[in-house]
Amino acid sequence: MNNEQITIVEISRRNHINTLSLSDGTTIRMSHSLFKESPWHQGTGVNSAAEILDWIKNNEKKYAMEKAGFLLSAKNRSEKELRDALIESAFSEPCVDAVIEKLLSVGYLNDETYAKSFIAQREARGYGKNKIRMELRQKGIAEEIILNLLEGDHREDQQLASAMHLVEKAARGKNLKEYKDRQKVKAALVRRGFDFEMADEAIRLFLDGDESLEDE
Repeated sequence: MNNEQITIVEISRRNHINTLSLSDGTTIRMSHSLFKESPWHQGTGVNSAAEILDWIKNNEKKYAMEKAGFLLSAKNRSEKELRDALIESAFSEPCVDAVIEKLLSVGYLNDETYAKSFIAQREARGYGKNKIRMELRQKGIAEEIILNLLEGDHREDQQLASAMHLVEKAARGKNLKEYKDRQKVKAALVRRGFDFEMADEAIRLFLDGDESLEDE
């Protein structure tokens, strides 16, 4: 039986992550906050890589929770965004699952609340629901939540108001009674995520308003 120990031959750090390179060719990553509390140093001998992995498993949750708190204090995040950030910070998936579950149970993480805030922000910046829907999907928001929040009369009214505001900006220096200029403005709205029907309606209302002013 070979009882020869494995040695930590190199420890490198990049982006708050430490990588331990072992003499058997194994590499192990851990967050820098966790590494600072670890007993591992360059030249330290261990019985196996499993010894280090077991230590990480038994100690990382506290640091993962602290990292999650820091990330959420910096900006609001979806469950997927937080999960991806913690995994990227070298915390294990079982640890991240436990942290996410805890944050969900106490209400610090809520995809519906996040999505409501995100939609309001994007609409205020003149984006249509097609683009907002795509972005929410990329952030891992469930389709049911997206559907519930983006549909309905209130949301349509808000979207129309946003589209009309964008028409006013895009129409500067153009004559929307001309087909070519109308198409340019319509294309601008579609690029911002408004569907063709919403774009047409916003342009129509803009033209109706212009005609009303001319009649006065």
